[in-house]
Amino acid sequence: MIFNLKQAICFFACFLFISLSHTVYAADADQDNRGAVTGIIRDAETGDPIGWTSVLIEEVNRSAVAHEDGSFNFINIPAGWYTLRTYRLGYENYLQRITVTARDTLHVTIELRRSVIRGREVEIRADRDELTRPVRTITGKELRQQLGRTLAETIVNEPGMAQRSMGSAPARPVLRGLGGDRLLILEDGNRTGDMSSTAPDHAVAIDPMNAERIEIIRGPASLIYGSNTLGGVINVSRGQIPTVLTEHLHGSGSIQLESVNTGASSGFNLEGTTGKFTLRADLSGRTASDIQTAIGPLDNTSINTVSGSVGAGYINPWGVLGFSGNIFSSNYGIPGDFIGSHPNGIEIELVRRQLHAKLDYLPQTEFLKRIDVGINYNYYFHRELEWSPEREAFDVVGAQYRLHTLNFNSFVRNNSWGPFTSGILGIFGEFRDYTAGGFTFTPPVQEFGLALMAYQQAIAGRLTIDVSARIDTRAVNPQEEVESRIIGLMRSRRFTGYSAGSRLTFEMADWLDIGASFMKTLRLPGIEELYSEGPHLPAYSYDTGNPELDAEEGYGLEVFAKMHTSGFKLEAAVFNNSISNYLYPRNTGTESERRPLPVYQYSGDDVLMRGWELSYGLDLFLNFSTSGTLSYVRGDLTEEDRPLPFIPPLTGKFDLEYNIRNLSLGTSLRTASRQDRLGDFEEPTAGYRVFDLFARYMFSSGKYLHTFTFGVDNLTDEDYRMHLSRVKSIMPEPGRNIRILYRVYF
Repeated sequence: MIFNLKQAICFFACFLFISLSHTVYAADADQDNRGAVTGIIRDAETGDPIGWTSVLIEEVNRSAVAHEDGSFNFINIPAGWYTLRTYRLGYENYLQRITVTARDTLHVTIELRRSVIRGREVEIRADRDELTRPVRTITGKELRQQLGRTLAETIVNEPGMAQRSMGSAPARPVLRGLGGDRLLILEDGNRTGDMSSTAPDHAVAIDPMNAERIEIIRGPASLIYGSNTLGGVINVSRGQIPTVLTEHLHGSGSIQLESVNTGASSGFNLEGTTGKFTLRADLSGRTASDIQTAIGPLDNTSINTVSGSVGAGYINPWGVLGFSGNIFSSNYGIPGDFIGSHPNGIEIELVRRQLHAKLDYLPQTEFLKRIDVGINYNYYFHRELEWSPEREAFDVVGAQYRLHTLNFNSFVRNNSWGPFTSGILGIFGEFRDYTAGGFTFTPPVQEFGLALMAYQQAIAGRLTIDVSARIDTRAVNPQEEVESRIIGLMRSRRFTGYSAGSRLTFEMADWLDIGASFMKTLRLPGIEELYSEGPHLPAYSYDTGNPELDAEEGYGLEVFAKMHTSGFKLEAAVFNNSISNYLYPRNTGTESERRPLPVYQYSGDDVLMRGWELSYGLDLFLNFSTSGTLSYVRGDLTEEDRPLPFIPPLTGKFDLEYNIRNLSLGTSLRTASRQDRLGDFEEPTAGYRVFDLFARYMFSSGKYLHTFTFGVDNLTDEDYRMHLSRVKSIMPEPGRNIRILYRVYF
């Protein structure tokens, strides 16, 4: 049976019927055990109200934007304790523990300090529960300053982060040397349904223009989202389904220009309430021509992208019932004329459509805090076009892929029981229907997966203990079992395994935490790794699967320390990741009989990856501050005693910034060492030092907050090359780039 849109609509209709039936019952439930939270946000120095502040109550997934007078309001919050967070441009992030009392209103006054140190968060500790708290959240001025053409470019300067690229459009993040599907990328907590993890020329179907914040999650909490999260999880939060009633229409609009590719992008989002419904819409577009480097243009790197969504939330005291739909469409080029590429380059067209429905229910029980139920359908289409000399156009279909994905998940957030103070129990199901065309010979395949997971936290004095466990099973079924002369018998496969994690965090003092975490992860072979057969034109390779592959298992150990004092922060981590049966495409040294291309076949090897990360922030004098990151990872194929391919070198970024009220000026140094630990068919890359400039200014007028961000990347137009770039043999990284971003909030 081939999955189609009619079946997706049937699933959504069933979900809607069940949800509405449940909410009719829930609406009649006793509401006496609920309270409200109101507050005002002020500047800690001047006492002036601060509007346009994002306020989030984590445990019930309620968010709001403070009015221009700094006030905010939440109603119908079940009695209990919660984590209140705020995010505001130009101010430090804020965290406070609050307790809501039944039939009462809690009044909160929040005083925010202006942000000097990058990424600082102020925490008011009533206790230390930090369930599923991200390791790093990028929002506000940082997100605007770092906003790039892609998600990978936007977060590349985070500790431990690099980007795999084949031109600018298909760039994908790499964390601690782990990329592909070892680093899970989510949008609003849901899987994207694209194929970016399978090949370096496949783009991530997310445009960061309308992102509200980007979260990086590591450790035991990451197993809630997937079994293979040794690298971690990156969640791009867009807020497509509203979760709170608003008192007036609000939103934002943006426009960004850059010189290195004559690029322009823009976006907007709007949110407003009618009755018990809050409606939201966003739209963004991006266009750019070929990238200019220090030695000339990198041909065939243009990009045109459109992304948009609409969503609605039905909001009641019992919770939220919401629906959303979005579309992402992109046309981009892959350059040619380099080792491992198609001689003339390739043009790629892709479309992703998504439907999402969710129910967040707030039960009135002592044990249960929140129940989340969601269903997510993705349609993804992707085709790769070769150049036709006769017609002088990219119009020969070399390969195309169509993927239908249906996900279902349900999570229960619990209160304290036994030794645990809080936690999450969950179930996840997935169905994928895959077909390939063009000159590829991969058979149609259907995949079914099911997972059960648990994550719990216990606090004993100054010690916090996090533990998680997950069981996954997956069935991968080709449309028919056939014998391939090249890869063998394409037969159905079944996989089952477990993953687990633990973390210990000890509060040595109010300003110092130390700890360690252990992860055991599971990576089950995917469709492409088992059954692929055919030319992969952008990579100029002939890819073959291996139906006999077994699961990959990873074992990770990390030791960390975090120091936060007034005017200074320091975070350091050392990690050791051992992976058995690490799956990757290996060059067999042979050439395809069907087409003169090198043959790559998926195989497994044992791998050891070790490294460390360091980040700091320091207030200096006269409104000056400095911050920076430094990261290193080393990868080895232990069975063969040789380096693991495509591992980034020692990299760092250091900022010097001057802040006065609403104006910030600064300079950055991006640096990397030489990389000469090479895998097969790799080339060494020299070290580099690149300087950037940036400036930010914001002001408010009436009900509007205006922000301006100006940047000059690669100030001296350096000729430098990043090791994970597939085009480094013919062209360096982008040359001098002048960027301007204007964003208005209302």
